Amino acid sequence: MRSFFIDDYETMIGSRLRVERANTPSAIARLNDTVTPAELMTSIAHDVWQYLPSTGDSTERRAAAFRALEALARQDVNLAPVRHGRRVSQRPELGDVLPADAPHLTLTLSASQLKAIGHCTYSHFVEKILEPITLRPPEYDNLAKGTLIHDAFMYWATVLNGWTRGEPALAALREWCDAQIAAWSPAKRSGERTTQATKSDLDRVDELLREELGLLRDAGIGQPEYAELAFGEKMLERGPRHAASRAEAFTMQVDTDLGTRTVSFHGSLDRVDVVTIDGKRYGVVLDYKTGKTSKFYAKQMMDGVDLQLRLYLLVLERFWGITPVGAVYLGLGDGVRRGALRGEYSGKFAGIEEGPVELLSPDEWNVFVGETPRLIAELVNRLVTFDVRPAPRDKDCGLCDKQPICRYDRWAPAEPSFRAEPRSGGPCHSERRPQAGGEES
Repeated sequence: MRSFFIDDYETMIGSRLRVERANTPSAIARLNDTVTPAELMTSIAHDVWQYLPSTGDSTERRAAAFRALEALARQDVNLAPVRHGRRVSQRPELGDVLPADAPHLTLTLSASQLKAIGHCTYSHFVEKILEPITLRPPEYDNLAKGTLIHDAFMYWATVLNGWTRGEPALAALREWCDAQIAAWSPAKRSGERTTQATKSDLDRVDELLREELGLLRDAGIGQPEYAELAFGEKMLERGPRHAASRAEAFTMQVDTDLGTRTVSFHGSLDRVDVVTIDGKRYGVVLDYKTGKTSKFYAKQMMDGVDLQLRLYLLVLERFWGITPVGAVYLGLGDGVRRGALRGEYSGKFAGIEEGPVELLSPDEWNVFVGETPRLIAELVNRLVTFDVRPAPRDKDCGLCDKQPICRYDRWAPAEPSFRAEPRSGGPCHSERRPQAGGEES
């Protein structure tokens, strides 16, 4: 039997170790029996990491291995094969093993996948290729809350035509929500906690919609002309959509280190507010968030990390001929809009407050929208080059549930990146939009 630490060490030295066939339980030499540096490192790695039965002998072997490790460290010996032997350091060869429908090959993506790819390509790979089964308890958790409220907004805007009917449609919305909850399993809907939590959340939905209806009554304010405005057949299959939705996917030509590729996107815009000025239509893309606030999402969008709404700006103009002038998130918890808007249109759309919404000059807005294809190209480049190493952005795994299998060590020393290096001045060249004051973030 071979220890995987031998494989790691052979990878480091670039050759196979000589194997001596011996009539012993292990071909790995004991620490005191090693002759060459390779044997010494292999023995230390084995005794430090490999499972050893709990005996007096194994305890002494491990203690001796740590003493040897400390002695070598004082001599500035490279101990990476021992200290970080469990880390994934090889770039996997996936070209011949990926399924034909893998997004790395088809480049058919949902708009929401852009955020997942940008944060950690390994997590995206696990979700889309390995497809692990997630065991979720039958309870009203954050996921169930998000689904219920998002479906409620969809039903309000599409089936009930709530933005036109106004407050009289709110009672019908509450009845529909109660019917959805009643259809849950007894384990999910029972319990005082679920009863009180759903009541509180639906009361807040009612309150938010009343606030929105009040804001939209002001003269000259853009109105919610589109709700659940979808593009791509996959999104049309997921429930009621606006009649103006498009079956075709949104395609982009992007340059990668492997040449030009065509990427296809599908998605659905929660809401588009539109105002007509001198015969020209201007729109703000709005995305609902069901948490206490949308600060996190707005910051990630402004930092060029979450590209979903920024992609929607491109889609809005190409597919529906509406000039995009804003991209904002609306949080259920506080009812505050956050994001970016062309400053000269701040008085034309409801709920815009400077501060939570960054008001941009025309030039700043053009940069904000114009850099989006380049940022998308960087992510597509990571897909086509099969970069699926566990390497989350900023070394932050957050609440990722894949940590037990990815073996990512945020404290490990940096290794040479397997991510494709951008060509100077090319489409994968990473630039950041200047912040106020002229400094780059």
